[in-house]
Amino acid sequence: MEKIAESLGILPDAEAESQGNLESPLQYVSNNSRAVTQFITSSISSLGELHLVCRSSLLLDCLMIPLKNANVSSGVFGYRSVGEWESSENTKDNAVVILCGLGNENARRTIEFDLPRVCDVSGDAKVIIISDIEDTFQVSRSLELGARGFIGTTSSVDIVLAAIRLISAGGSFIPPQSLRKSLSDIAKPETTLLDSAGLTRRQVEIIGCLRRGDKNKTIAKKLNIEESTVVAHIQNVMRKLKAKNRTEVIYILDNNLLKKR
Repeated sequence: MEKIAESLGILPDAEAESQGNLESPLQYVSNNSRAVTQFITSSISSLGELHLVCRSSLLLDCLMIPLKNANVSSGVFGYRSVGEWESSENTKDNAVVILCGLGNENARRTIEFDLPRVCDVSGDAKVIIISDIEDTFQVSRSLELGARGFIGTTSSVDIVLAAIRLISAGGSFIPPQSLRKSLSDIAKPETTLLDSAGLTRRQVEIIGCLRRGDKNKTIAKKLNIEESTVVAHIQNVMRKLKAKNRTEVIYILDNNLLKKR
């Protein structure tokens, strides 16, 4: 969150920091609302309704305060969960919905579960994922499941606002660094897994199901195999990756830890 304050030019000087007078990013945004308002008003004055869903109260407040101070005519609304968003009476049609997922597990849950749920509730919603996990798979998976954009937490506030405005106007946005991955890795991710971890194609298919949170019974039905076979494959995958459980399997693959194990 320091990047939000830094981009607005309201971080304390080195002397204040050395004396231990450093305030939280939320306090900076709150205490400098006029500067924040002027900055955002010039960037997003024409934005439509924004809905922010974030489990972190601090991040939610840091994002909402400057947006609210910008006096966006159609409103800015914050929610702690998709369930809370879904049960609200605010208009969901054609809204920009921002889903925040910090940390590997929260990012996976946000993309695999929250994103499809939002798209089901409002097919017209323009969904943006904000996450600190910016690997190629997460970005491509988000777009595959219906997101219109993916914004990393390393982005400055002006980039975030520009991305929101672009997506609100009908465009899409992905982090530039995600484009630096080789096209072969994006087009054939299973080849990388087969070569680096010695996984079979069936095991790669099962890993894809694990990413979606499928249970063993569901995986067996999808792949037309016995549930006991699914269990055996998962155990072999865990052994090859030296993972303790299903969640760690995904963590190892998402964070490119194969060569380190």
